Amino acid sequence: MKNHKLRTTVATAAAVIIVYIAGCGQQARKQPADKLDVGATIGALTDVFAPQAIPVEGYAIVGGLRGTGSSQCPPQIRSYLKQYILTQLSAGGFDVDELIDSDNTAVVHVHGLMPAARKGKRFDVTVDALAPTQTTSLQGGWLYKATLKKARTFGLSTRSLATVQGPVFIDTIGPRQADKKTGYILFGGRVRDGYPMAIVPRQPDYTLARRISDLLDTRFGKGTTPAASPDYIELKVPTEYAEQRQRFIDIVKAMYLVSTPELTAERIATFTRDLAVSQDKHSSEIALEAIGRVSVGKLSALLNSSNEEVRMRAARCML
Repeated sequence: MKNHKLRTTVATAAAVIIVYIAGCGQQARKQPADKLDVGATIGALTDVFAPQAIPVEGYAIVGGLRGTGSSQCPPQIRSYLKQYILTQLSAGGFDVDELIDSDNTAVVHVHGLMPAARKGKRFDVTVDALAPTQTTSLQGGWLYKATLKKARTFGLSTRSLATVQGPVFIDTIGPRQADKKTGYILFGGRVRDGYPMAIVPRQPDYTLARRISDLLDTRFGKGTTPAASPDYIELKVPTEYAEQRQRFIDIVKAMYLVSTPELTAERIATFTRDLAVSQDKHSSEIALEAIGRVSVGKLSALLNSSNEEVRMRAARCML
């Protein structure tokens, strides 16, 4: 299976060489050196900050239970749920207490790790029946829409980071007896706002910031850096790297700020050789992808390497 995947990847890469090879003759545009060292990369002069996953939590109601819920609910949480639910209703006259008090509903603690990614990104969420209540099972239930906030910041006035709703999943197939008071809303969480990455020059420098912004917008598309100032450059992940954020960060850090046709050719030769023989093949692969399509010509020769890892990395980089 592994060899089949490898052959498929290599074959696909070889098939697109003809498409990409047209770009090989397009040498990197020469940029004025100014005071930058010819070996300066974005990563050498800046710090790239990427928000990590954020713990989020909230309280909500699971409905659709068949008498396995509970009317018990701590007063503070009941007050919160009543206010939240009423803000979501366009018509009055709804008795929230009646909903909470039903044995067919259960108040739950909702929590998960929200990826600090683009708006609308989905993620899994865990739901637990509150410990003091007599809820016996959440199986077959449906989590009504709720908001998730940064963990340990409970309250109506706290900013909402995500929403969640959906059917409660409980794994009853496994060898162990399932805890039916804990379930999962698979892909039920939804990020409300994106959290952009940022490039921060170690020394505020408008010229450097402008150069970095132009370089990235040219390479990955206009809008990659929506805002740039001498000490802060907002960075958006291109669609093709949406599921490979860390790879994108590594590529950005490896991009050279000073390029000439001669320097680019020398770098391609060096990193292609390193990819073939060095132990640190990842750095060489990233460096070649950072250089761009002009490296395809040299990379194509590595598709015939006797080393399976070299062939795979070369094909992946070309694609």
